[in-house]
Amino acid sequence: VYTRCSKLGTKSFDLSWAIVKETVESEEIVAEGKTIIACYDYETKSTLEIPPGRKELIRKFEGI
Repeated sequence: VYTRCSKLGTKSFDLSWAIVKETVESEEIVAEGKTIIACYDYETKSTLEIPPGRKELIRKFEGI
């Protein structure tokens, strides 16, 4: 399974993923998708900005 942050916004980010079947000669994608994750405050019942420290960690990990 391959996963990466494909979009980094102000209040949300996208995780794209692919499930891959490996053979001796190649790889075949057997499923793929995308999940949108939003930061949410349950007390105020509203979205909020991704904390700067978390955003920086994602950028460093993804090299963006």
